[in-house]
Amino acid sequence: MESSTRDRLWQAVERGDCERVRELCAKTRRLDLNGIYSTGDRDDLGCEDTLLCRAAELGQIKTVKTLVSAGALVNQPSVVGTPLSRAVSRGRLATVKFLLQDCRADPNVRDRCGHSPLYSAIALRWSAPYVRLLVDCGAHVNGRCSSGSSPLHWAIVGKDRETVEILIRSGADVESVGYSGFSVLHWAVRARNISAVGMLLEAGASPNCQDMFGETPLHWSARQQKTDILILLVENGANMQIRNKWEERPYDVALPFNKELIKVLMEKHIDFYDI
Repeated sequence: MESSTRDRLWQAVERGDCERVRELCAKTRRLDLNGIYSTGDRDDLGCEDTLLCRAAELGQIKTVKTLVSAGALVNQPSVVGTPLSRAVSRGRLATVKFLLQDCRADPNVRDRCGHSPLYSAIALRWSAPYVRLLVDCGAHVNGRCSSGSSPLHWAIVGKDRETVEILIRSGADVESVGYSGFSVLHWAVRARNISAVGMLLEAGASPNCQDMFGETPLHWSARQQKTDILILLVENGANMQIRNKWEERPYDVALPFNKELIKVLMEKHIDFYDI
């Protein structure tokens, strides 16, 4: 692509001038629409871009359509991701829908950090419509990011009840364990997310899963003094006698922090320190 034509095309994309983009694409058939564009100035994310990524990021559906029709590859990544991931990261729902449903963008292509569009939507805490749309179009609900966390891990930490429901209903593994050794139930307890704890248990998550230190979710809830979560775990079969690597039961962990916790549990007829 000649520099002057390339500059004019980039400027037209920046302005959202779809007619000018169409005109330039029609005039110069040998344009490299998939190359990384650089003027020496970096965009507001600090990275260079492809034309299609920039149009998607700006939410310019007509320009996206024009570029794709002219030969721009819908899954071609820029330095920081694909057109789809850029649209997701900027909250462009209509553009995300267009890319998925009209352009058949692949919802599982990852950016250079190993994040899929689904992960990005959840991590940035966009609303559930993004997650529902991505899942309906084939996003892998159990795909892990570079840290080993699943989309369900991040939805639980973000306390997004609707997204957690969507993921579980779509087949998310309720017993998945990240590279850190913590299960999604451990994370739900750690986040003090009682609704997620309930949903995970209802979906079949084991209340007795152990982390790398041998601790169960019950150990964690005891340490956090979260009586409501602790009771929920016990009522769903949590074993109060499992010991961690330091030979501590949940009771041993709880006692130094709050003796009142033990009192409340006894009032609930939960013999927390029965040996």
